[in-house]
Amino acid sequence: MQSAKASPVNPLPVARTRKFQTKAKTLDGQAQLRQRFVEAGKALLKASPDSAPSLRKVAEITGYSPSALYRYFATKAELMYAIREEFLDRSVTYAQARIQGEQNATQRLRLGFEALVQFWVENPDDFRHVYSYRARDEDGDAVKPVLRDQSSIQAARGFSVSLVRDFFQHHDVEPSDELIQQFTDAIVVATHGVVAVPLGSPSMRYCPSEVMARTTVQAFIGSWTDFIDFIKAHRLTRRPTAEQFLNYLDTVTRLS
Repeated sequence: MQSAKASPVNPLPVARTRKFQTKAKTLDGQAQLRQRFVEAGKALLKASPDSAPSLRKVAEITGYSPSALYRYFATKAELMYAIREEFLDRSVTYAQARIQGEQNATQRLRLGFEALVQFWVENPDDFRHVYSYRARDEDGDAVKPVLRDQSSIQAARGFSVSLVRDFFQHHDVEPSDELIQQFTDAIVVATHGVVAVPLGSPSMRYCPSEVMARTTVQAFIGSWTDFIDFIKAHRLTRRPTAEQFLNYLDTVTRLS
């Protein structure tokens, strides 16, 4: 089984003959410098997982002045956003590799979400950093969102949505956008729970994560397949809405 663990990051102080390194002048150089700051932040975070990396420390180990760093990250929160987004990007890249070449939409749905679970299980600290909730930051300021609505976040969300949408389209059903969002929310939260609950209660013994992940995803596949069969058996619209799905749930509950 392909490992989801990332290679350790160990940025070292830069050898230099002047007090600070020169600033990046080209767009490519600026992107590389920004990434260098992110890598340094990740290393500091790995060394001290319970606290956001100090910007001054990031500047120190990369050989740049704090003012140079502030041009890219004005606050520790800004740097943490970038680190979290990178962790999220890696999880999606890993899952995409697992489904590459698979044409069956049901298998893609299963393998994709199982891969996301595996990635986070093998990178628990990264999972905590991306999805952890803190009521207040270390300075006592009001709560800040863990993730922002950036392109990388949208891409990660889009990956999950595409798996769900393709599954239904494979069965000639096209739920409304609202219903697709609800389906995606449900399976994302449920599969992430496979990671979060054991991390939050380490004294408890749980079955292997891959078993919980497969069971969870298969339950969604079974439930959605039943919904599709119900639509076809009763000759209902192939473009169901969120309200119609709720009515379906009420119907099957009464019949059970």
